[in-house]
Amino acid sequence: MRIFRRRRHGMVIATLTIATSLLFLSATMLVPIRERPRNMFREDVGSPLPQDTTDSPPGLLGDPLETPFSFLDTNPPKRAPSPPAPEPKEPNEPKELDSAKPGLPRRAPVYAPLPSASGSERQQQVREAMVHSWKAYREYLGHDEIHPLTGGFTDWRCDCPGEKTGLGLTLIDALDTLWLMDLKPEFNEAVRWISTELSFHKNMQVSVFETTIRFLGGLLGAYELSGVPILLTKAQELGDVLMYAFGESRVFPFPLVNLQTHHTAMWGWTPNLLLAEVATLQLEFRTLSLLTGNPRYDQKVTAVMTALYESSHIPGQENPGALPPLLSDSGVFRDRGMTLGAFGDSAYEYLLKQWVLTGDKLYLKMYTDAAALIRSKLVRKSSTGHTFIGVLEGDGRFVSAAMDQLVCYAGGMFALASYYGLGDDLALAEELAEGCHFLYNSTATGLGADSVHWNLPGALDPTPYTVSDAKWILRPETVETYFYLYRITGKKMYQEWGWEFFQACQKWARVERGYAGITDVRDGSHKNNKMESFWLAETLKYLYLLFGDQRMLPLDDWGLNTEAH
Repeated sequence: MRIFRRRRHGMVIATLTIATSLLFLSATMLVPIRERPRNMFREDVGSPLPQDTTDSPPGLLGDPLETPFSFLDTNPPKRAPSPPAPEPKEPNEPKELDSAKPGLPRRAPVYAPLPSASGSERQQQVREAMVHSWKAYREYLGHDEIHPLTGGFTDWRCDCPGEKTGLGLTLIDALDTLWLMDLKPEFNEAVRWISTELSFHKNMQVSVFETTIRFLGGLLGAYELSGVPILLTKAQELGDVLMYAFGESRVFPFPLVNLQTHHTAMWGWTPNLLLAEVATLQLEFRTLSLLTGNPRYDQKVTAVMTALYESSHIPGQENPGALPPLLSDSGVFRDRGMTLGAFGDSAYEYLLKQWVLTGDKLYLKMYTDAAALIRSKLVRKSSTGHTFIGVLEGDGRFVSAAMDQLVCYAGGMFALASYYGLGDDLALAEELAEGCHFLYNSTATGLGADSVHWNLPGALDPTPYTVSDAKWILRPETVETYFYLYRITGKKMYQEWGWEFFQACQKWARVERGYAGITDVRDGSHKNNKMESFWLAETLKYLYLLFGDQRMLPLDDWGLNTEAH
């Protein structure tokens, strides 16, 4: 749970410098401005981590199941409580961003406060759901994802006979959720497995995008919350392997890389690069540069963004600022379309968060240009008056009323933009949330279909929408938006909507061995045999934060990547 910290009335920008280099990296230091010392990089800032005094794996002291969190700094820096969620305010101009003095950042993290064991009743029920999910996964500890209906597991494909095949996907995705929920034995058990078993050098081909947002993001997020050194060590080990995806002279990374041989490849089903896959690496790679003092990770992903800006702002082209979902190996967009659904979704979220992270006005312009296009061309009303975001087709002129459930994250994105002073988008955010709530509330299960086609005013079909894909796979996007809107507006309605969502999960998705997705939300009669790792990383985390104390990961100080790390 990291990526950036900021104050609403300003942001800390730190600059990394290398002794004999003129290369600079901008990134936010993870300390609230109200507590930031004059020199961010003084050696006496904060309390050092205790040193290992046993033969335990790096980062642990003693038996993790008997002495939970014994490796933590017991006197973390105190943080003043954040105020209650503010009432919506009139939009203002983007905040001017302060600059910190150059220097190498310290490795010691700033610790987030742990939640009390006496949280709200709703929060405790979400915590119990996490315990139930972890207990089911623990039987297959170290494997990637489990089969909740039949037992068993699925690992990412690995050509490694005689070796354990799993990378611990669910374990690493769950780490910072375990920490936030104060599940001490479970967190320590996971760290011990990482210390003794995890290897990022297996003969297996992985998605650079998925590995970055889940594994790299998960390790960095848990490190910044806990300060356990092995987590940063493993994050850098993985980052070094993922760098091979860029080759020696490429701007855009290959989508696939072999962890052991470092061989790279394109997807077999398309010759194109996908926007989301090249524009959703930046927060993680920049944070890795920030924490290690090595700018090379940031330099690679910054070059990607510069190239995307140039390709999206060619004079005279249709929809300047649009980021179509498909691009050539050299970065030329294949058409002038635009989608916040599959292939494009998280790229737009990261434009906003990259500006928050760096203060670079390039990202501010990219976000505001894209947001203006979304508002003017993609936002539509259904026949029932619900607001939704459609798909700008390839010619850049026709808007389809198709919508993936993935798009339901956009309400949270627009709410955050409003919070940061970027336009008057809070009302739009609330309208989008209401539309997504309707998609859930209108089914027999109270769970939303994965893809729908809204009916427009004047349509002969009297129904609000038709279902294109009826499954629900434990997705978090709608409750993510509820969380942000509750934090920003203080309206209890979003907590109630989140509670409805959680109750539906309990009724339809909970099984003896964890939680399972639904194959058809219209009747809920069948489930699929997979517990997605993002159920633990995102869905349960957003629910827990939604029902928790406002001081837990306050928006003034903390931000999340697209996997909620």
